[in-house]
Amino acid sequence: MTAARVVQLCLLRDPAGRPPDELLRAWRTLTLIAEAAARAGSQVDVLQTSAHHDTRVRDGIPYHFGPWTAAAVRRPTPRWRRP
Repeated sequence: MTAARVVQLCLLRDPAGRPPDELLRAWRTLTLIAEAAARAGSQVDVLQTSAHHDTRVRDGIPYHFGPWTAAAVRRPTPRWRRP
């Protein structure tokens, strides 16, 4: 069986503007949720809105930090609605 591919998306920006390593230590739920999905057999990537552009890998899970906004992450048009 193929592992499910999971993208965990957090559009809440840290008001303190902490750098990635510090934010991963401070926001434990960000890592706990990703780790739980990975332990269940999913392939996980995390996208975290941040003032910093960087990627960190912890326990085999890539955490991507960047200036994403809700407007930038649009829901794609379902295939059945496309012309």
